[in-house]
Amino acid sequence: MKNPAISQETNRTNWRAKEALKKRERYLKALVGIQRRLLASTMDNSLYQEVLAILGDACEASRIYVYENFVDEEGNICAQQAAQWCPPQIVARFENKVWESFRYEQILGTEAYEQLKEGKFLQKAVIDLPEEKQACFLNKNILSFLMIPLTVNDEFFGVIGLDHCEIASSNWGRLEVGLLSSAAAAIALAKEKQLTQETLEQQLTAIETSTEGIMILQPSGELHYINPAYCQMLGYEFPQALLGSQWRDHHPSEETIRIDEEIFPQLESQGEWNGEICAQRQNGTTFIQELSMNLTHNGEIVGVCRDVSDRKQAEEQLKASLEEKELLLKEVHHRVKNNLQVISSIFSLQSQTIEDEQALAILEESQNRISSMALVHEKLYQAANLANIDFAEYIRDLTYNLLASYNVNSDWIQTEMNIESIPLNLDSAIPCGLLINELVSNSLKHGFPDQRSGTIYIFLGGKDEQAETLCLKVEDDGVGLPEGFDPHKAASLGISLISSLTQQLRGTLKFQNNPGASFEITFPKPIERKRF
Repeated sequence: MKNPAISQETNRTNWRAKEALKKRERYLKALVGIQRRLLASTMDNSLYQEVLAILGDACEASRIYVYENFVDEEGNICAQQAAQWCPPQIVARFENKVWESFRYEQILGTEAYEQLKEGKFLQKAVIDLPEEKQACFLNKNILSFLMIPLTVNDEFFGVIGLDHCEIASSNWGRLEVGLLSSAAAAIALAKEKQLTQETLEQQLTAIETSTEGIMILQPSGELHYINPAYCQMLGYEFPQALLGSQWRDHHPSEETIRIDEEIFPQLESQGEWNGEICAQRQNGTTFIQELSMNLTHNGEIVGVCRDVSDRKQAEEQLKASLEEKELLLKEVHHRVKNNLQVISSIFSLQSQTIEDEQALAILEESQNRISSMALVHEKLYQAANLANIDFAEYIRDLTYNLLASYNVNSDWIQTEMNIESIPLNLDSAIPCGLLINELVSNSLKHGFPDQRSGTIYIFLGGKDEQAETLCLKVEDDGVGLPEGFDPHKAASLGISLISSLTQQLRGTLKFQNNPGASFEITFPKPIERKRF
């Protein structure tokens, strides 16, 4: 005869096994239903609600909910309600504003928050929480809860959780943990798919609305994809007319040789090509494309191009306009030089009728000053850069002209020059030229009387390492300046010009006997002004 106690225990064990099997089947059925819904629809709050309803019908939780994360103004990661399910007899979690959105650390504590961030599930009995954190749970009759983190694209995205309002145990069954973990994985996968799809749609929208032509070529060179801008660029109404055609066919014959011998080989060897290429529209007209092509890992070629015909035409017009203005400016400098030479020639003719030596000297000095200005304009129209002249060459020519003007024997008076290559614009070159004219003329007239021999030294260069301050020095080893010499009190026109021209350059003038006369003018490097 069977022991009644043993028989009763066996019956209970069999019943529990049957119940566990039923629960397992119910959970598996719920997971299949969840997978189907997630695969069939886009992830949104209504789909969340359907998924939670399936889970609610399958498990014995008091509430099921989903939170998605956001970052608040202070940079803290917070949870924002997305959806919840609960039976009619249970008060909804989200009716309490505390549970609409919250900071994980404030509600759960730092340790629990870090656990979720690390991808670990969190199961707690409310009585195990710190006392100050129990109130908001107990207000909703929550005795225990289970939270599974949602990890989307390797980031903590949110949580899916279960509440129990009847059981205070912190140990949830393996089936419940497994069910919720599987649901969380399915939701995360669907969310990743949705985000990827949204990103692709955004990228496609950007490509389709781009004003630059975009195309994808198959390894064989056929057009596999084109955006509307590329279609319009080639003069076609519909992309279908271009798809499947050879990309090289949309270029003039002379460019196909370049495509085969330069572009495709470079793509194969370097993976990219950038440059300009002539393309051909449907009506046979051609235009210039600026093209960038890249070879992908699967052998396809992605190209981005723009029509630069208008820009090239504008560049050509600008170039022609600049060349025309350059010619006009050269002509202006040439005519100014000629006019100055005419004035110099008039002075030369006038000097032939003058017997007064003082008046004759004044005319000759004026001729030299005019010649120094004419030489600036001559160097400018001969220079490649019309804005600046090579002042080293200018000083050499000016000095030789002055020596010839004063009939100086080169065996008696020599010149030594140390001229750095400093480009000067017209505003600085003319006063500098006049200064050198006056200072060298002063040395030639007064520094070497009675056919005395000697040397004139000329220096022009940077005063400092940055060459922000320039220095012009003219000195000789002649008889030197008269005792008590003061340029501000001198009655000479030449000395007055030196002072005036130094002020024009915003410079300072120093003079001394070293042992001959030495003049040093320092002035700031000229600022290039834009001319219109």
